[in-house]
Amino acid sequence: MKSLSVAVRMLVCAVWLVGCAVSDPASGDSNDVASEEAVAVPDAVGPCTPGDVCLYQNGQQTGALVEVSAGISIPDLADIKCPGCKNGVNGNNGTFDNQMSSWQNASNIDYCWFPNPKFGGAPHLMKAHTQNTVPAEYNDHASSLKSGGC
Repeated sequence: MKSLSVAVRMLVCAVWLVGCAVSDPASGDSNDVASEEAVAVPDAVGPCTPGDVCLYQNGQQTGALVEVSAGISIPDLADIKCPGCKNGVNGNNGTFDNQMSSWQNASNIDYCWFPNPKFGGAPHLMKAHTQNTVPAEYNDHASSLKSGGC
């Protein structure tokens, strides 16, 4: 099994904190994050690392950050711990579920976020090399993230 990273950057150190094991896509297994190890950290510093995809708790790419390596999907954002996430309009359960207010796709791969776990509900495209603050009607609705477009 290959080890890829879901990385979280801290305010002061800007250090990669968490490496999550994922299945090897070459073996036919999915490349979903084994996210029990993943934790979002408050107050991200700077833009998303080139080649990665970043989800931010607040608008304008600020607040708690979940940064994933290109090609990684997250079937349930409730698996990403976020003890500092306390301003979600749809509740606060100590995870990154229903917390995303902006994103940046600094990778070469299109992504989609979904309002339900396991890529359920209407998809929202995140084109490669773009960023956006989520429109008010979709703010804090993301529950899963899929690599490779919708």
